[in-house]
Amino acid sequence: MTRKSYIILLILALGNCVSVVAQGEYGYLTLSSHVHFETIMIDDSSYTRSDKIALQAGTHVVVVQNPDRTSFQALDFTKTITIRPGENEKVVVYFDMLAEINSVPNGASVSYDSELLGVTPFYLRLREYKERTLHFKKPGYEDFLATVSDSTINNNYLFISLNPNLKNRSNNQNQFVNLEWQERGPHKYKSAIWISNALGVVFGASAAYYKKKGDDTFEKAKIARRLGDTDAQKRHLAKTRKYDRYAVIGFIGMQTNVAALVYFLLKSR
Repeated sequence: MTRKSYIILLILALGNCVSVVAQGEYGYLTLSSHVHFETIMIDDSSYTRSDKIALQAGTHVVVVQNPDRTSFQALDFTKTITIRPGENEKVVVYFDMLAEINSVPNGASVSYDSELLGVTPFYLRLREYKERTLHFKKPGYEDFLATVSDSTINNNYLFISLNPNLKNRSNNQNQFVNLEWQERGPHKYKSAIWISNALGVVFGASAAYYKKKGDDTFEKAKIARRLGDTDAQKRHLAKTRKYDRYAVIGFIGMQTNVAALVYFLLKSR
């Protein structure tokens, strides 16, 4: 074999080695799902669904768009994968839904393992808490523990009814004085109700008083007219008009405070 033949064989061998090395830098990704989907994003690049997607070896972020685009609760599938040279990475695609977490009354804090997840009502990815226990807590109510099951995840809804903490009742069983009662109802607007009520009585009494004074002064004006005392008549008529104005102001004040009282009573229901 000549020297030229050796050189040719060496070049061919190097070419095969380069080809093998180049092929070894790539692997494959196979996506499967019982839900039909089309849009696939891998590291900011768009791909169409196929049996195998050739990817360079290394770490990649795969995002599959949820085909349900009508609900804000529908979440896209996101997963970080590692592609190894020459191997096929198989990934099962599933789509989560944000579940509504609510309680009656609302405003309950929900936590897991001392970590606050939210305050009802709010939305949560329940699949991450499967077979785990969520802790519902609200002042004035008994704590509630709820375990996340498959049926809860499938319903995308977790609703809890909290029971009042009867230990916080007063001796008078007809009066519920726990913290929740203090946060709402007549107790919350107690000051406003008392002020509106008191002002309504004061303005009403003032209106009645000045109306009576005006009527009495007007009678005096009529007597002065019959007696021909023009000056006295004018004085009494001027006082009558003044008392009537005071009576109107008192009546308007009474009506305003009655309206305020009705407003706060309705708001406290």
